Amino acid sequence: MRSSNSQFDVIVVGGGPAGIASAVSAAQSGKRVAIADDNPALGGQIWRGETVHSDPAARAWISKLRESSVQLFPGTRVFDQPVPGTLNAETLDGRVAFDYGKLILATGARERFLPFPGWTLQNVMGAGALQALVKAGLPIQGKRVVVAGTGPLLLAVASYLKKHGAIVVAVCEQASRASLAAFAGFAVTGLFADPLRHATIIAHNNVTNRLQDAKTPDEAVPGDTYLEDRRRKSHNGDSVEMFYEPNAVTDGDSIVFFRRADVIVAGNILDLTRYPMIDAKNGGSVEGEIKALNDILNRTNYEHEGEGGTYVVPGHGFLADEHEVVEYRDMVVIVRDRVKGMIAIGATLAQVKAARVTADYDTRYGANTGPWTTEMFVEAVYNSLKPAAKTN
Repeated sequence: MRSSNSQFDVIVVGGGPAGIASAVSAAQSGKRVAIADDNPALGGQIWRGETVHSDPAARAWISKLRESSVQLFPGTRVFDQPVPGTLNAETLDGRVAFDYGKLILATGARERFLPFPGWTLQNVMGAGALQALVKAGLPIQGKRVVVAGTGPLLLAVASYLKKHGAIVVAVCEQASRASLAAFAGFAVTGLFADPLRHATIIAHNNVTNRLQDAKTPDEAVPGDTYLEDRRRKSHNGDSVEMFYEPNAVTDGDSIVFFRRADVIVAGNILDLTRYPMIDAKNGGSVEGEIKALNDILNRTNYEHEGEGGTYVVPGHGFLADEHEVVEYRDMVVIVRDRVKGMIAIGATLAQVKAARVTADYDTRYGANTGPWTTEMFVEAVYNSLKPAAKTN
């Protein structure tokens, strides 16, 4: 194998949108710049294939790249950094060593596909994998697709599939409303503006009020709201029902039931990674949470012994069925009853915490650090059950 050495002020590893923009910007400042990418053509996952020619942003950046002094090394895979300032890479022709002053890693996000019940079934695949297959020629016209998971790739994939004729039934995002709204604040003017601009955000009116109070960008505030207990829509050949769940984890929660697909999107009412994040300051309560979980169970069906049947998409965690929802509901009811019993005999919050009323569930749902700890959950349950002090 032939070996060669090249020296640059800046090496960019990754030839997607971020890598191209970084390289062009560095070259415009007079630096000697190179892009190394292991794919034979630039564009990355986002601008792969025909998108390079059809997307205006892609065309503009590729044009800037061609007009710049950036040296391109496609089909080049970096495999080692023997010493700081040097990268070893391999190509079809041999090995090349890059000496550099600054290194920019723009390799993109790696899709992490976590196992969940049903993940090995036919037609269940990673969002990025499906997009890659469609770009390689897989027919998607008229196919019904649910895009689920977390992260900005979901929006890009959903937009791409829709443009190629797929019927996108739902985009199920694990992140909280606040996190999604924060991302939307800069996404609406950037790469993912298209799916956000062409999607209708539907929510209970309380969600709109909360987001407007938080000065959320207009593009991320629901454009279609409802005040009644039940809202019905017909979309993509499916009957979609939204049910308002007052005072569950907040005062703006809804569950969404896709009747034909037999899928319920529960949001953070069902969080299989932790205890329910009851936000009492924004209208949440343990009694409302239990009612919301029971409302989900009133609409589920199962195939055998509580399993199979209706899919329930949680706010966080794996895809669930009726069995998992029953377990979660029972946990909340048992903790509620324990705290309620201690309040009845005059226990203080400190005494309830010391009693470890969640001990038998802590290994599954508990946390001592992070945004939502076990103690915070117990305190939320206690405060929502304790009668308000009487005033004269």
